[in-house]
Amino acid sequence: MQQQATPITDAWNDAATDPATLAVDGFGVSISVKSSHLVISDGIAGQRRVRRIPRVPRTVSRILILTAAGEVTLEAARWMADAGIAWAQLDREGRTLATSGPQREDARLLRAQAFATENGPLEPAGLKVTQALIAAKLEGQARNLAELFRAGNEAAKLRDLARWVRKAETLTECRTLEAQGAAVYWQTWAGRVRVSFSPGDMVKVPAHWLTYAGRTSLSSEYQVNRNATDPANALLNFAYHVGEIEATHACHAFGLHPALGILHSDKQGRDSMALDLLEAIRPTIDRVILSMLDTGLGIPYGPDGKPRYLNRRMFHETKDGSVRLVPPLTHTLASHAAEWGAEIRTHAEAAARVLALAASGDVPVPRTKQRPAKPRVPVSSSKRARLREGTGPAELLPDHVWRKVAALIPAPPKSPTGRTGRPTDTGQDRAVIAGLAAHELMGVPWTAVPVPVSSQLCQARFKAWSWLNAPGETRPAWEAIAEVLQASGHLSALAA
Repeated sequence: MQQQATPITDAWNDAATDPATLAVDGFGVSISVKSSHLVISDGIAGQRRVRRIPRVPRTVSRILILTAAGEVTLEAARWMADAGIAWAQLDREGRTLATSGPQREDARLLRAQAFATENGPLEPAGLKVTQALIAAKLEGQARNLAELFRAGNEAAKLRDLARWVRKAETLTECRTLEAQGAAVYWQTWAGRVRVSFSPGDMVKVPAHWLTYAGRTSLSSEYQVNRNATDPANALLNFAYHVGEIEATHACHAFGLHPALGILHSDKQGRDSMALDLLEAIRPTIDRVILSMLDTGLGIPYGPDGKPRYLNRRMFHETKDGSVRLVPPLTHTLASHAAEWGAEIRTHAEAAARVLALAASGDVPVPRTKQRPAKPRVPVSSSKRARLREGTGPAELLPDHVWRKVAALIPAPPKSPTGRTGRPTDTGQDRAVIAGLAAHELMGVPWTAVPVPVSSQLCQARFKAWSWLNAPGETRPAWEAIAEVLQASGHLSALAA
C-alpha cells in the first residue's frame, strides 16, 4: 500500500515558524502604525489576517513583503527604522523591488572598499576578503557533498581547492579556483538530485521538472541560471534572492556599499558586494533546498515518518516555460531570512574590519553582537604588567631575534592617490617592534614602554602590519612577527 503523503501546507509550513521573520503576502496589503503598534494586514479574500507588533519586547527582526499590491505608510517606515527592523519587497518573479535597513556611511571605509579591487591600490585587502569568503563557500559545499550526498571524493576535491584559495596571490586565481569548485559541486547535484513529487503528481508535471540538470535554464541558449525552468533551480533562485537581501542589509549595517564589489565586477543595477558576501552562505542556503529534495538517498521523510513530497501546486509555469514559486512555499523559504542574515553578518563584519584596517584613519566597525560582560574586579586587586627594572629596547628585541623579525616587515603601502607625501622612516621599525612586543604581547601600558618612539607611531605600524602580508607569506606581517617574538622565549624573563 502506498504510504500517505503529508500535504505541503502541513509539512513545510510547520517546520518554518521563525518568529523573527514575518512574511507578508496577498492583495491589499497594508503596513501602518496604530496606537504605537505596527499593524500588518495581508491575505486574500476570506483569509485575511491582522498582526500587531509592539515596540517592546522586540520579537521581529525583518519583514519580507512578497507582493506588489498594497501600501507601506511613511509612519510605518519610520517605526521600523526606529525599531531596527529591516524590510524588503520582492515581486512574484523573486526580483528585489525595495530594501531598507540601518545605514552607516564612512567615506574612508567606502574609499578603501573601492580601492580593494583587482589592480587597485588596496588589492591585498580585497584579496584577503575574497580568500575568506570563497574558502568558506568551498568548505561549506564540501560539507554538503559529504553529509547529504555521501560523496567523499568530491568533497575532498573541494577541501583541497579551499586550501589553495587561502594561498592564492591574485583575485583572478581565486575566481579560477571558485569556478573549478562550482563545476565539481553542481556536477554532483546533476547526477543525483531528483524532485520529490508524489506518485500522483509525477504524471502531471513536465518530465524536466523531475530531475536537476545543472544551473541552467531551458529558455536560454546560454549557460545562465536566471528564469529557472525547473523546480529545483526555482527554489535555489528564490532562496538566493532572500540571501542577497540579507547581504544588502549587512552591507548597510557595517558601512559597506552593496554595489562596490571585489570578487564580482561592477555592473549596472547589480549589488556586487552583496553577491560577494552571499558566496559564503550559499552552502547554508543549499542545505535548506536539499532537505526538500531527493539527493540520491531516497525521498525525504518528516519527523512523523511520512514522506515529504513537494506539491505541484506550489509551482507555477509561466507561458514562456519559467517556473515561479507559489505561497506557502515562498513563506517557507523567507522564514529562513533571520538565520541566513545572522550568518552573513559575521562575514560582513570580518570584511569590513579588513577594509577598515586598510583605510586611512581610525575607522570604527560595529560588532555583530555584544561580547559577554567581563566580571568586575576590585580596583585594589588589579595589577598591570610591569617590566623588570633596566629593561630597554635592546632587551625587548635582541639582535638574534631582530634578524629574524626584520625579514618579515612588509614594504610601506603606496598611497591610493599616487602622492608621495612624507616618506616612511623604516629606521624606526626596530624600536616600534620593541614597543609593540611590550604593549601587545606583555600588556605593559604605553606610558611604561621604554622605547624612543611615540605610541601613535607604534599603533599606526601595528594597524598597517595587521593587514599587509609578510614578504613571501599569505598571513599578516604582525601575526608572523608575533610568532617569532613569542617563540624566542625572551619576553617572559623581562616581566617584573
